[in-house]
Amino acid sequence: MAQNVYSWEYIHRFFPSEKVEQLRKQIIEEWKSDKFNDREIWERYGMSENAFYDLIKRYSEENENGLKDKSKKPKNPHHKLEIDDIKNIIQKAQNEQERIKSHQSEF
Repeated sequence: MAQNVYSWEYIHRFFPSEKVEQLRKQIIEEWKSDKFNDREIWERYGMSENAFYDLIKRYSEENENGLKDKSKKPKNPHHKLEIDDIKNIIQKAQNEQERIKSHQSEF
């Protein structure tokens, strides 16, 4: 069994998501085949033990959807600033600049 040239962290970070998904599918197929033990698989793909078992868990919970990359967008968009909030922040910053200028002119 050939060992992967790249570490899993490098693969996950820099390879296209389609390639990463394909590798995840390959890992799951090897795991299901029982031809290799777990350690051989995670070492072959340059994964940590935790990353391997996280992938297995994700696959068991989500099936094929677990092989795709998750969105990196925030899950809670309620922290997004409204237009009124932005205007209020800008106004406070301008007031603070004017206050600082007036204090500086007193010296």
